[in-house]
Amino acid sequence: MDDDPPRGVGELRHLSESVLYAFVHGDLASLAAAEVADHLEQCLACRVWAARLRQATVSEPDERIISRLVDASAAVPQALQQVLTTGTSDTAPDVGQLWRVGREEAMLVWVRRVFDDSAAVLPVTFDTDLADELSLIVPDDQSPLGIELVVMCSVDAEVGLGAFLQPVAMLPVDEQVATLRESRRSGLDVPAGLRVGAPIVSEQDQRIEYRQVLSDLLADMSPDAFTAGTEVEPTDDGLDVQQFIEELRAVTWHRNDLTVRAVRLAHLAIDATHGLVLVGLVEYLDVVVPVAVLVGPDPTETLTSPQLASACGALLAQHPAATAVAVAIPDPDWTTVVIERAFATPALETPSGRLSPPRVSFQPLRLVDGLLKYLDGQATRWERIEAATFHTGSLDMAELASTYAAQAIERTVAEGNRAHIPAKRSAYTSLGDREASQIAELIEAVIAPGASPSAAVEQLLDGPHQ
Repeated sequence: MDDDPPRGVGELRHLSESVLYAFVHGDLASLAAAEVADHLEQCLACRVWAARLRQATVSEPDERIISRLVDASAAVPQALQQVLTTGTSDTAPDVGQLWRVGREEAMLVWVRRVFDDSAAVLPVTFDTDLADELSLIVPDDQSPLGIELVVMCSVDAEVGLGAFLQPVAMLPVDEQVATLRESRRSGLDVPAGLRVGAPIVSEQDQRIEYRQVLSDLLADMSPDAFTAGTEVEPTDDGLDVQQFIEELRAVTWHRNDLTVRAVRLAHLAIDATHGLVLVGLVEYLDVVVPVAVLVGPDPTETLTSPQLASACGALLAQHPAATAVAVAIPDPDWTTVVIERAFATPALETPSGRLSPPRVSFQPLRLVDGLLKYLDGQATRWERIEAATFHTGSLDMAELASTYAAQAIERTVAEGNRAHIPAKRSAYTSLGDREASQIAELIEAVIAPGASPSAAVEQLLDGPHQ
């Protein structure tokens, strides 16, 4: 092994997971290990991550697992492979074309209309399992890529022209898409001549979440978001917005389930000499945190002042979906406080009943550390579990377990019938009464008084019909 430092050492603000994993397991050469050690002395975030990686284990996949993955994976079409090897195109999109678009993540879209600085598009996928009754399935013999395509007519979006990367092919499905969109608007049944997915009949259907994921990806490429994320310049206050956005996006290095969005700059006065510059939003499901920078002379004292908390209350009033505001000052660490909605307006204290003015109750921390500390304490509505209320005096748990197990198997088989991958279709549709009975027995074993849930699961998995 040579002594060249691994990629990322000395070049990035934080080290990559692969470098840290190699370091904590002694797999780096001496020079590279020394540079990593020096970085860890100065970076708390990387020290924490290295400590976690010391406890991590990586198991190499055996040949059986690799072969199953290969068999279940769809081949990348030759036409798409050629597109991926070419650079970004300077040509403008046209109606009816299939394009590859993206910023941080890329995807395929079908162009429905073209405007001056944007285009109306519909997302296109290869997975027919996730098609619903408003998704047009293009057969492989009519597809320019030689495989089945799914045009998601239920997901509309407007994408900035700057997000268009490369044209892929023409996809002449204008009439079919127009018919499906008309069906959606009028509530009529889909014409028999169009091939679409199975209808969504349950709120638990995974296709609902999939459509939301596509919508979020396309929202990141909207004209406003695209412009705000790529054309930021220093403000009149001397604030380098581009540098701050890069610092803010470092939070996704620690939690990849977060989304950082740049927004059009907005100014809010605090007093005669200080103000807030709204720069971006940090989002995690339904938790939204506007992020602003405090500008003005000697901002350190103002960072913990009641006037700042009051200004954040005004900012929260403009963003009803937000739960708190993060405010940073332009020092080397971008020291940050987080003002929650409860502390941004006057409130009655308990038990004294005294009226308390807005205040900053958050300890100033580095930008990323402050955001992570706040977000780690938040629970989204997807994570909140409400207490179950039963309206009956007694329950037959065995009957309930049997009923719900059978329903679960029925949904799985239905999903298998829609599956495009042969291995998935075969596995899902092979389930039946025997597996439903095993699941019901597992439920009864887990809820039995004094039962060990882990032992019940192991018994099921170690049985003759895994």
